This record gives sequence, C-alpha cells and structure tokens, in this order.
Amino acid sequence: MEKENIYSKVAKIIQKPYFKDLSEMGFHDKKSHDQILSIVFNKPVYITDNWNEVLDKKDNNPLYYETPDGYWELYRWDNDHLTYKEYPNGDYLRKAYDNYGNLIEHEELDMGNLFLYRYDQNENQIYYENNGFWIVSEFNSDNKLVYRETSNGEIYDIRSKNNINESITNKNKLIERVFGILEPPLVQNLFSLGFDYKQTSEILSVLFKTEVEITDDSVHNTFSNTVTEPTVYYLFDMGGDDDNEIYYENSDGEWDIHHDYKHFLSQLGKNNINESTEDKNSYYKKIIPLLKKPYMVDFHNFNIPIEEWGDIFGNAKATKAIIDRLTHHCQIIETGNKSFRGAIRCEDKGGKEVKKT
Repeated sequence: MEKENIYSKVAKIIQKPYFKDLSEMGFHDKKSHDQILSIVFNKPVYITDNWNEVLDKKDNNPLYYETPDGYWELYRWDNDHLTYKEYPNGDYLRKAYDNYGNLIEHEELDMGNLFLYRYDQNENQIYYENNGFWIVSEFNSDNKLVYRETSNGEIYDIRSKNNINESITNKNKLIERVFGILEPPLVQNLFSLGFDYKQTSEILSVLFKTEVEITDDSVHNTFSNTVTEPTVYYLFDMGGDDDNEIYYENSDGEWDIHHDYKHFLSQLGKNNINESTEDKNSYYKKIIPLLKKPYMVDFHNFNIPIEEWGDIFGNAKATKAIIDRLTHHCQIIETGNKSFRGAIRCEDKGGKEVKKT
C-alpha cells in the first residue's frame, strides 16, 4: 500500500522524458516503471525489453517512445487509429476518423507551420491550408476531381461545359449588393465600410468589369520609417495592354472618371449611402469573409448564420467541411427564445414585445 501511494505521488509530478526522469528519482526497475506509467496513462501499460517504448497492455499500441538522449514522442489512439502524436518542441499531429474508420481530418504543426487538411468519406482531400495558402477541392461519386480552387486564383472546374466557377459567380453577386450603398468618392467610401486595399480593388474590379489597381500619393520615409497619409487615390485599368488611369479622387471628396468608364457608375447609389450602420452591415458583412480567405482563419469571425454559409461559398461540400472543422468538439445551442431584455424594455415603455429572430 505504501508503494502504491508513492507511485501515485510520483505519477503526479513526473515529466517527460519519463524514463530519464524516473531514473533520476531512483526508480531503475522495470516493474516500478510499469506501475507508475500505468497511473500516468490511466490504463495498464508495460515497457518493452529495450526500454524505449511504453505499450498498451490491451492492444499493444505504442503510447510513448523515448531515446537514451531524452528525445520522446507521445501517442494517442482510437481503436487502431493514431489520433494524436506530440513532439518535445511542441509540434504535433492530430487526426480524426468517422464511424467507419475513414480519415476525415488531419491537423499538423510542423516547425511552427500549421497544416490543416479535411477529407470526405472516401478520404479524398477536399481542403488544405497552410500559412494563408488554401486549396478547396470537390470530387464526384467516382472519386474523380471535378473542382479545385486555390488562394492564388487558380481554378480547375469540369462540373459544367462552360467551366463556370460557381463560388466566384456567387461572390460577384454579393459584391454587387455593395453598389447599392456606394457613391463616389469610391475608394474612401469603401474604406469607411471596413474594406482594405486588396478588397477594395476586387470590388471595383467587379464594378468596372476589368482588373483594377489602387495607388496613392503616400510617401514612405526610409530614414524615419514613417508613411505620410495619402491625399490622392488613383485607379488604373490593369486588364488591357496599357495601364490606363480610369479614376481619381482626393481627400476633400473631389473625384473624376474617364469618360469611357462613366456608364458603370449607373449601378451605384440605388440605396442611400447614409442609411443605418446596421443596414450597411447586412450588405458587406457577407462579402468581407469571401475576400479574406483562408476560410478557417477569417470566416468564423463574422456573425453569419451557419445555414447561410452554403449560399456564400457556393460549394456545399466545402461548406460542410468548413463547418465540421470549426465545430469540432463543440456543441451548438440554438435557443430560439424571445429577448428578455427586449421584453423588459418594451414593458417599461408600454409597448409590445418584439420576438427575437
């Protein structure tokens, strides 16, 4: 009984590398190691004869590996599937499987770089992400690749004869909704809505139906490492042979546009630019995520109902993969209750209670 109490206390303070740490504490026999590590792993284990592995007594799966110089690896299993592997430098490997044993998720931190993979039930890789670079893929029932899109704009799509990119088409439709609340000066108004330079360029490319680039007159002082605030913005047409200036505006709100592009402005201002912030949010909160991929990093920051994500991405399988990834080990609770604060506020004012939607 005394030994068991000692083993339990040791198991609480032992640190990796386990074998080396136990030896320094004065435990040199295999039996004591087996008993202490069984407490650590919360299951019966045993050490191999060459003293470099800890195995599960039930199924002989390796749980821990250590070399004489102190290098170690830690493993976790789900039946016969490796689900987790950890290294001394903090890197790790994590995998998840469906009820049929198919690999559906793979996450790996290697030398500080995080790799994310997502698979369908046939173990086809439908999502990949690393350091902002992403690939979304789709396979048909014969496991043949029918669609692939990358963060650098490369698209492969054989789902239709016309090779139509559904996600880009859908994104452009959402971008066009911004035009209803947009008026010149274009660049500064888009900045005020929360879009950055890259996003603003993409929105205006849809407006003018050509690739555009925004430049300004800001100056970077290399000696003081400061940048002057821009007072003038230019828009150039990058889609043709010549980089023609198509639009100009300054910080005072003055602007001008090349006559060849004036007719595009007829799409603007169908709704008042000064409408409420809440109404404006309903337009652009769905668009910013599409212009700020990768999905995993940015999309969950926006309060968009899950049931609307399929409409935004235009790809049901990729959307399902994203939702599964974000809700892994999570529980989603939808109350559908009426607003208590709203009810109290209405009662104070003698009004009717407003249902929460």
